[in-house]
Amino acid sequence: VSLSIQAYVVPYGLTLHREKKFRGRYLSRETTAAKQAVFNPLAIVSHGVVTRVICTREIGGQIDDIIRYLPIHRFKSASALEEKITVPIDFNLDDYLASEEIEYLYDENINLDLKFTHSSGLHLTETPFSKDQSINIIKGKSITLKATTPYTETLRKWILGFGDQVKVMGPSKLKKEIQDIHQKALQRNIEK
Repeated sequence: VSLSIQAYVVPYGLTLHREKKFRGRYLSRETTAAKQAVFNPLAIVSHGVVTRVICTREIGGQIDDIIRYLPIHRFKSASALEEKITVPIDFNLDDYLASEEIEYLYDENINLDLKFTHSSGLHLTETPFSKDQSINIIKGKSITLKATTPYTETLRKWILGFGDQVKVMGPSKLKKEIQDIHQKALQRNIEK
């Protein structure tokens, strides 16, 4: 991650957290000069190595309500404003993420089945993983999560972050991928 991207993640996240707009210069793929605009951030999403701001924008006093998902690395500058964000009347983040507008970012949906140790899976009872999740708790032993979710690099990294505290039960493609990653890591760490 370049320093410029890291520097700009802060204003987006900070303005979104504070529910404030930000001013930025954005360079689209089709142009050679960055355009100055006021951005109305609605969410920040990450897909693999690309982080995007879901937003509307205002250029030269003209407001449009087109929901955009703009890669952060295309912003040439960003600064927080004090103006509150405006959420479009019919905007729902879950519906937007499930829509065809952004669906191409994900390889496919999978039926995820994970078995966590009891202590590492407890967060799922407080912060749901997805709308359709089901959890099965065996007190003091394990928590099983079943959910439909996009098969993404972010999901793989999230699972790997639990180390030996989670077991992938399915799908088999994901299970094999996680096993291969752990096997390679083990080999790397025993080599002299």
